[in-house]
Amino acid sequence: MYRANEHGFVVLIATLVAGIVLVLTVGILSLSTREFKLSSLTKRSSVAYYNARSGVECAIYHDIKNGTFKDPAITEDPDDNNFIPSSISCLEGSHLVSKTLDGCSETAGVRSCTYVFSINNPPIDVSITKNISGSYRWTTIESRGKSGLLFGFNRTERIANFIYGTPP
Repeated sequence: MYRANEHGFVVLIATLVAGIVLVLTVGILSLSTREFKLSSLTKRSSVAYYNARSGVECAIYHDIKNGTFKDPAITEDPDDNNFIPSSISCLEGSHLVSKTLDGCSETAGVRSCTYVFSINNPPIDVSITKNISGSYRWTTIESRGKSGLLFGFNRTERIANFIYGTPP
């Protein structure tokens, strides 16, 4: 037996349940999308950091093991390219790295020569500065590792710095 005021009760309950399920689904989807973007950013940041560390390790290896980057005292004519090798090999010998002398200068008794090289794949820019001040000799290495696109919001860049020797 049906009463006149009981029609549509099932439709009302079904609509409420569907609305609750829809709100929960949208909330979970929004949360998972944000977590996915955060994990992607973390991954790109880690890749950029390890690329920067690779640039530092390459520079240290070629400086200490091979003596590639000369001290300012050894460099009598900093514009003479005879003491600058045309390329060095990094990352398991698979990449040739062009190296140039960026310039030598003397400021407040500190003579400095800066060398710069870049690796294309993965994209890494490295700057090595050799300093001499009296009996103090030290080297500063700054490496900028990148990941993602070279331009745009997906590009992530991390910097690794390393100083060794005897700074004043």
